[in-house]
Amino acid sequence: MSAPQTRSAHAKKRKLAAAGSSVDSVRSSDAALVRDEHIWFEDGFIIIRAGPGCAGEGPVYGFRCHGSVLAARSPVFKIMLQLPTPAHERLEGASCVNLPDSWEDVRDLLRLLYDFVDLTCLGQKQRHSDTLKIISGPLRMAAKYDMESVTKQLTPFLTRDWPSSPGDWLEFEGTLEPAWERQRPQDPAAVVRLAQDVRLRAVLPAAFYELSRSFLRRPPYQDLPDNCADSSLLTRDDLERLAVGRERIQRFVTRDVVQSLRRELELYQIDGADVLCENMTGRAKTPCIAHLLGWWNIRVAMYMEELVHDPLRTLELLSSKVRSAGSDQALRETCGGCRGWCSRFLIDSTFSLWGELPKFFELDSLPF
Repeated sequence: MSAPQTRSAHAKKRKLAAAGSSVDSVRSSDAALVRDEHIWFEDGFIIIRAGPGCAGEGPVYGFRCHGSVLAARSPVFKIMLQLPTPAHERLEGASCVNLPDSWEDVRDLLRLLYDFVDLTCLGQKQRHSDTLKIISGPLRMAAKYDMESVTKQLTPFLTRDWPSSPGDWLEFEGTLEPAWERQRPQDPAAVVRLAQDVRLRAVLPAAFYELSRSFLRRPPYQDLPDNCADSSLLTRDDLERLAVGRERIQRFVTRDVVQSLRRELELYQIDGADVLCENMTGRAKTPCIAHLLGWWNIRVAMYMEELVHDPLRTLELLSSKVRSAGSDQALRETCGGCRGWCSRFLIDSTFSLWGELPKFFELDSLPF
């Protein structure tokens, strides 16, 4: 539904780059109110007031808008705006409504509703650096005030950036540098906080996994790796989930990947129905087994730190290496059937690990 387009609205309207937009405001004749430069329509009959000043602790930010814009999207606002307004709660002929929410969240929601925010840039790049800055406030407001249309409009950006499918995760990861070498455009701690605020469980496994391979610090991050996450955004429960999840991921890698594959190779437990071993003599697979076991033991020694720190990406990398053989002499001595089995074991392990993430991070205990 489009917002009312008045002459004053047309005069003010311009697109905002949400990431760099400042508060841009001017003082009103009421010294206690700071008018928003963009959301102040002379024909609006509602003034939304928010900020620390509403509790007597700082400035009050005002947004003069049209009640129909809010009522059309939120049954909560519709009821609120139908309540009578005391005479002392009116300013310049408009009814004043105080909201306990962050004034930045109110501003970002109203700018979105009045189409001052350009969302097209978010559709062009996954995990765009501006995404969280643009959608966080409106999503929090939408969850609180039952604004279903806003939730449906913005949630796909978050679920796209933090997918629930291991295939989608690995596909996106394949376009990035390793986590310890790249600058991350979105803070996973901020994603964890937002997802819980708006009760969006689907993005939490990916966000907690990203946290598990991050350095927790409080900004600023001077002289620190780029993959730092803001620990101040996490609750005590979040930190406990993260610590427990990291331990369980490490145990999974050690027991269910490293030791399990080694055991399968040592016991020659390759299913002959699925593997066409070119070096097979009767039921023996000794030539391939010996080379694959040697290759695996060497790779575990080389990649153990990466396997523990970022198992999903590292297992996918090792799966690709064993499948193609390349210039690795040990792998070139093995047949395609046995390499294919080993590759499938590793990639299946990534899917198994992904499926265990909600359990590892105890996400089922969340109250939504």
